[in-house]
Amino acid sequence: MQTQEILKKAMSNRKPISFQYQRIGKDQQESVGSARVILISTDNFGKETVMIDLFSTQNKFKNSMPSWRYFDMNDMCNIQILSN
Repeated sequence: MQTQEILKKAMSNRKPISFQYQRIGKDQQESVGSARVILISTDNFGKETVMIDLFSTQNKFKNSMPSWRYFDMNDMCNIQILSN
């Protein structure tokens, strides 16, 4: 199943996900949260970006408080739908 289909399934069933997030030049980080919106935008040069609006509940980012975050779908991997 592709990333977008996994995210759609998790959102429609209101299930949290766990995933690895790897941005270029940064260490890979693990995160857990509930995805709510898939945003597709196009810049002035026609490049399309797909962002995920997610309430992050467990992460290893500098700010470890639960909060809303945007994640670039292209940088997400190993996505798992959690039971709760």
